Amino acid sequence: MEQLKDRLKYARTLRGLSQKQLAKTIPTSQSTVHDLESGRIKTSSYLVRLADVLDVDVRWLIDGLGSPAAEGVKILNQGSPLPMYDWKGLADYTTSRTEHLGAIDVAYKCPVPHSDNAFCLPVTSLQAMDRFRVGEIIFVDPACRYNNSDFTVALVCGQCELRQLVTDGTHTYLKSDNENLIESARLLSVNVKVGKEAQVLFPTTSESKMDVELIGRVIMREEIF
Repeated sequence: MEQLKDRLKYARTLRGLSQKQLAKTIPTSQSTVHDLESGRIKTSSYLVRLADVLDVDVRWLIDGLGSPAAEGVKILNQGSPLPMYDWKGLADYTTSRTEHLGAIDVAYKCPVPHSDNAFCLPVTSLQAMDRFRVGEIIFVDPACRYNNSDFTVALVCGQCELRQLVTDGTHTYLKSDNENLIESARLLSVNVKVGKEAQVLFPTTSESKMDVELIGRVIMREEIF
């Protein structure tokens, strides 16, 4: 089973599900499942949820690595598993608007409510702050409402960064206390834009020369040591 279409069909048949039943469980359209199994489309944002419903290893389903059994995929807490991305891949994805973010080695279950597009990121030395330690996992949801003082993932000058969204009533800022950043980069006056599923719940009146995109709000953190 060298191709995704073959692995998906094998796993679905193994679970005794029709294409229609599997699509309803995800949920997505039957045509999406059919197109994946026929090889008409090679990837989809639904692959993590397909692996969860079919109880197979995400890496095996996407790339054929390992065995179908869900071994080697770390699952924490309860809830639906969210894919974990890397910061550069997320920036490239957000900039190019491509669909595939690459192979997924770990899926973490999120016990708090979230949208279907939520995901995880590892906190690195370039992202750490007093409140976020290197090695932690943050859960991020793009379909959200942003409030003053929320921690966010933002696209700043082509790079994804962990920042706190703050306002003084006149200007909007993205703040970080990461000592790896030069002092002038720790507090940025910005004009923010958000996706169609998100909303900023306070006036943003920076009139700054720097435009940034808020990719998602941090909805939870998990210490992994």
